Amino acid sequence: MTPIIKSKPKILLVDSDINLLNKLAQLLEHIDCDIYKVTNGMEAFELALRINFDLIISELFLPELDGNELVKRIRQLSNGKECVFVFLTSAISEDMQVKCISDGADNVIVKPIREKIFQTKVEGYISRIIETKYIQKRRFRHNLSADLGEILLCKTAGSRTKIANVDLKVNEVTSYCEFENVFAAKNVWMIFIDDKATWAINLIYRMARHVGASIPIWLIACRKASELQQLNFIENGGFGVLIKYKNPEILSHQIKVLIDREINIKNQYVSSIKQAVLTSPVHFAPMYEEDFPSFRLQVKYEPYTKPAGGDFYEIVKLDNGNTLILLGDVMGKKWGAWFFANAYLAYIRASLKVFPTQKQLEVGNNLGLLLSEINQFLYKDIQLSDAFTTLTAMLIAPDQQQVKLASAGAIYPIFYSKKDRAASVVTIKGKILGIVEEEKYTVEALTVAPGDKVVLVTDGYTEAYDTTKEKLIGIAKIAATLEMPLNKGITNLDKLEQSIMANNSIDSFNDDRTMLLVEFK
Repeated sequence: MTPIIKSKPKILLVDSDINLLNKLAQLLEHIDCDIYKVTNGMEAFELALRINFDLIISELFLPELDGNELVKRIRQLSNGKECVFVFLTSAISEDMQVKCISDGADNVIVKPIREKIFQTKVEGYISRIIETKYIQKRRFRHNLSADLGEILLCKTAGSRTKIANVDLKVNEVTSYCEFENVFAAKNVWMIFIDDKATWAINLIYRMARHVGASIPIWLIACRKASELQQLNFIENGGFGVLIKYKNPEILSHQIKVLIDREINIKNQYVSSIKQAVLTSPVHFAPMYEEDFPSFRLQVKYEPYTKPAGGDFYEIVKLDNGNTLILLGDVMGKKWGAWFFANAYLAYIRASLKVFPTQKQLEVGNNLGLLLSEINQFLYKDIQLSDAFTTLTAMLIAPDQQQVKLASAGAIYPIFYSKKDRAASVVTIKGKILGIVEEEKYTVEALTVAPGDKVVLVTDGYTEAYDTTKEKLIGIAKIAATLEMPLNKGITNLDKLEQSIMANNSIDSFNDDRTMLLVEFK
């Protein structure tokens, strides 16, 4: 029976031929999944930083970033290690195919495709993805529960092997089918296999993949077990070997020590998470308002989960009377990135406070220098190598009646002109921070007048799903939607969000979201 997974699998199609992209998307319409299409490698990579794709089907020869480099970068991401990556390309040599697989691809499909075979292959990929998600969901529940877990002992029927005098409940199983059922139903922390249970030893590789690396599997072996037998067990996914002694209390004592250590690790793990959240220097205010002499600032922040995720903002009042406003999003939605999200944000925000004070003159003359320096800092930092950041910097210079804007990634500003009664997207090019070391960031200068406004929104808004048109709404649609309420003088952020939802058939948001509004006086 196919497991039921609420979230749809996500497929990314990458090809410079837009007609082929549309054809592939049409061939996959019957599959219940979300399909995204891009025409170059860099755009694919930047999208993969923000979205956890389950399947990527890509041409090998791509503009801006070729397929081999794309798959290598995808595999370096915490949210890209487990996705299925398939190259769809013209006939290439055997050596080239080997290189594709070596770089991280799961398969290579040669064009022209046979439509029915292509559909069947993708259906197979999706079926395995759904099954994998189901298993991972069970692992997550098993691994992170703070309640006391249980032990699973694999043995043969009639075996006298027992695990006694331990603090955790012991479940004994005598077949792989029974093992799967017990593992699915119980909160298993540790697994032990008696060396006479050949059914389990022969399936150790499959068993290890099923339960995940965080649940140790131990072999209880007789003293005559050879080094080769022990080595084979470990190489196929086993965690270690315990030796049987004539006195069963010795084995019980060894297992008890392992259990006590496991309980301590679990307690420390949960305690560390709680402590990190409670003591984090990063604070997330849901609403922020401040009146400046020449403008009024409002910020609305809504986390998707608690603790808060990747959106962050910073307001720096410079000594020369200018104000620097920063809005960004740390990307990485797998468990590891979530766990370190507060550390990433605190680290980045501390850097943002240091750079503006050190480079006030340069920042005033060239805002792009600020982003370039931060980009180099993040690129070289090993601790942040698996996190990428979009960041938009806005420098408000009242004396010059100017706003200067620079952007790394896809937080595009929306400029509302009171005179023209129109809202438009300010397109500023700049790669996401931490990808290319020597990236140069351009600056856009806007002349502002009383009544003009600048709106910034993170991808929690731009990547919201229009349930009627069945696509992401995008920044252009948000700008068009905001034009009417801004023309009516509506600047309340809750009302502006309601307008975005009502006019774009948005039922709910599935990511952190931040809206920032600057209204000039």
